[in-house]
Amino acid sequence: MFFRFALSIVKSVEVAEDVTQDVLVKIWEKGDNIENFKAWGMKMTRNLSLDKLKSAQAKVVSISDSMQVLAAVPSPFENSSFVNTNEHVFNALGSLPEMQRFCWQMREIEGHSYQYIADSLNLTIEQVKVYLHRARKGMREQLKPILQNGN
Repeated sequence: MFFRFALSIVKSVEVAEDVTQDVLVKIWEKGDNIENFKAWGMKMTRNLSLDKLKSAQAKVVSISDSMQVLAAVPSPFENSSFVNTNEHVFNALGSLPEMQRFCWQMREIEGHSYQYIADSLNLTIEQVKVYLHRARKGMREQLKPILQNGN
């Protein structure tokens, strides 16, 4: 869960592994002092991933390389009719603004609740709903020609 979220942000397997390891160490150090370790871990994953990007230590990997790694991790896309259009979906997702992309991924790919997403990203539920609405609309607009053509 943390790895896939980190990978979606940093687009580098090595950096995502580093971020995940850092998050797990921090969770271990905190021990029982964390009320909701998943939400806290997701927030930590997001912050550490963004820090890695800002520090220019992250090696940019193409979306197709990231998809190969994600293909090894079970996801809802594996058994869906979108198997042939994953690249188009990830390209459309990559073009969304950051918070829309985070919300969409956490809801549609990871399957988290609105409350969980709000807690993880330090947003209100209303903000999450707005970001998801805009993300879905953006995804629909970008994927509409592809789905109409059957590609």
